[in-house]
Amino acid sequence: MKFGKNSLVLLLCLLLGATAFANGRKEASSASSGEWKPARPVSIVVFAGAGGATDLSARGLGKAFEEYFGVPFSVVNMTGGAGGVAANYVWNQKHDGYTLFGCSSGVHSLNVVGAFDVTNDKWDYLMSMGTPGVLSVPEDSPYKSIQDLINAGKSKKLKSSGSSAGSVWDLKVSQLEKVSGLEINHMPYEGSQPSMVAALSHEVDFTLTGLAEQREYILAGKLKPLAVIEKEPVKMEGFGEIPAISGLYPDFNKLPAPKVWVGVGIPGDTPQNIKDAYQKAFTVAMKSDLMKKLSNDTKFDLLGIQGKEAADLTKELDSVYSWALYDLGAAKKSPSDFGIAKP
Repeated sequence: MKFGKNSLVLLLCLLLGATAFANGRKEASSASSGEWKPARPVSIVVFAGAGGATDLSARGLGKAFEEYFGVPFSVVNMTGGAGGVAANYVWNQKHDGYTLFGCSSGVHSLNVVGAFDVTNDKWDYLMSMGTPGVLSVPEDSPYKSIQDLINAGKSKKLKSSGSSAGSVWDLKVSQLEKVSGLEINHMPYEGSQPSMVAALSHEVDFTLTGLAEQREYILAGKLKPLAVIEKEPVKMEGFGEIPAISGLYPDFNKLPAPKVWVGVGIPGDTPQNIKDAYQKAFTVAMKSDLMKKLSNDTKFDLLGIQGKEAADLTKELDSVYSWALYDLGAAKKSPSDFGIAKP
């Protein structure tokens, strides 16, 4: 077949157009040549142990960021000090985009429990996922319902595991104490995974962690959920409905409802072009098949909160978490010392 001059020009234009279209699609899902991107591996330092919600989220985001930026993102679990060890470590590194803070809504209690003095308005948070809190007992526990557990707690001091002191799960145990009138022995563990293992090994009477974190144990019949420590019941696929503690104690509805999130933090004084690049990467990550699969597999709810929305929510949750802990007598310092207003 012979082509005339005009036909060849038209063919060339079509080929160039197809190439530009393909490149355009690639640019939409990876860092463009004009924006900042890391030139070497990046560390995500997680303030909780491996296997929990914070860890899983950090690993999911790390993989998504690897696809976007084209460099390795490694997760380092750095537990201790109720999360303060990792927070201090990240804060004391160069604020150059190469060290991110793998964290959760537990950051809203770090100041008042004396773990970390830098306030949350000095961080930019990328909130990826969330999950309700569920109280569960081991499969062979004598407690068949939340009422059974409460009744037992009237004659003996129950032991609970709810991650580290001051975490959202620890706070929810304190809220259970408030509405039930029980006195519970809070046993601190460095993350949700060891907290659940503590229940399975009968070190504690019950564990209170995220439903998404407990899902596999529940479906395997190793943990038995008695109630979600939330205002509304939750339906779990493959299990059924888990009642809300508010059904037993309506006064729970009067308590603050701390939103639970997991994600990563970036020091707020990091150069703006670096923060902009991470915000774009985060937007792409939250729409990726990788994060959708993680959400589906773990039953986390995708949030995708960042920027002003994250800053506003951070301010609100700082108030909710810190004053709730202070009012429950679980805080070492007053929220007012950090300029945190009452809710």
